[in-house]
Amino acid sequence: MKGFVDTSKSFIKNHIWIILIIGIGIFFRARSLISNWTSYDDIGVAVTMLFYDELKGLERFKSVKSATWTYAPLQLIFPAFILNNGMSYEEIIFWGRFPSFVFGVFSIFLQFVLVKKEENQKIYPPCLTALMLAVSWENIIYSTQMEPYEIGVFFVALITILL
Repeated sequence: MKGFVDTSKSFIKNHIWIILIIGIGIFFRARSLISNWTSYDDIGVAVTMLFYDELKGLERFKSVKSATWTYAPLQLIFPAFILNNGMSYEEIIFWGRFPSFVFGVFSIFLQFVLVKKEENQKIYPPCLTALMLAVSWENIIYSTQMEPYEIGVFFVALITILL
């Protein structure tokens, strides 16, 4: 058929670098997701969520916000829907940190898109900045904590792209 383009091969060929960089980012974040230390804030999020386990969804979120912690307004929204008393310690750590992990991986891609938007034809500047974020120790730590600091990084990149 004339004009037919094999999109699967051309997609991989054109995007192999960002696929590899995201893979590197996933690797570093996933290996730290469960094995990373548990900080005081991680324990605070987990204990607070489990203390209000009888409440579900938004009611749980509202009650937690009135607790003694000084978290940002939406900081506990994901754990409020995910964690429950029936989970083991490892499950609480994994699922409590999972939203930050997901937003961390998406942040790498958004960083690539942000720089690619400015550097139209060039592939190296967007790949370099995405790689720097993928291996940034501070960003890996943000992506493996229960407090979703990584969501802030994600939304800053998203808002900058949309401007």
